[in-house]
Amino acid sequence: MILTVDGLAYRKILQDISFSASEGEIIGLVGANGAGTSTLLRCLASVFEYDGGKVTLCGKPFHDYSPQARAKRIAYIPQATEVMWPLTAEEVVALGRVPYNAVPHALKGADLEAREKALAICDLIALRDRSYRALSGGERARANLARALTTETPILLADEPLAGLDPKYQLRFLEIIKDLARAGKMIILALHDLTHAINYCDKILILKAGKRAAFDTPDRLLQGGAFNQAFETEFALYRNGEKIALHPEIG
Repeated sequence: MILTVDGLAYRKILQDISFSASEGEIIGLVGANGAGTSTLLRCLASVFEYDGGKVTLCGKPFHDYSPQARAKRIAYIPQATEVMWPLTAEEVVALGRVPYNAVPHALKGADLEAREKALAICDLIALRDRSYRALSGGERARANLARALTTETPILLADEPLAGLDPKYQLRFLEIIKDLARAGKMIILALHDLTHAINYCDKILILKAGKRAAFDTPDRLLQGGAFNQAFETEFALYRNGEKIALHPEIG
């Protein structure tokens, strides 16, 4: 397992969260508002210091790594990223090489190659010289993904990465995620769209009131009614071949 979480707790927000994930897996993280999904990602990304349980990363205890070493293993995309300096999209993407002691505005060799690859994957070549502040919400989301990809970590955490993306780029983002998983990266995505979670994730971790409500494959969770219980809502299930749509029932 590349990541094992055992009994993680954070203040009174998270309690006894346990799950594990392997290379090449996409884990969907879902829950109603206030369930603790963002807090869990922040704990795993070292934004918050969890105060209970233990986390094992790449076979070693989480706290055995220095902050720089963790940054080389876990890339994190928060819900919103504010850039206080007048940076271009290209310069923001280049920040992904900071854990390697690279100078973002003067990348060379492998650092330069990583940036150029990420810009191409996220369709940002034409926007590379544009001010990050002048980008639309969806374009910023793509730039933040590219920054995370530039870090070349084995683990990617993303908090509501589809917010602000139009349908074309939502699907493009999810296809990029699938390709990354095929290449061996382990990914955890906090998602509000249950249909996307069911169709693109290998397993789904459902949180309810800061606790683990369920953790299993999408098919097993659908069969057991876990989504209805966690969201206290009746869902209607629609199937079209291999694709599945899950919608709240009305009336």
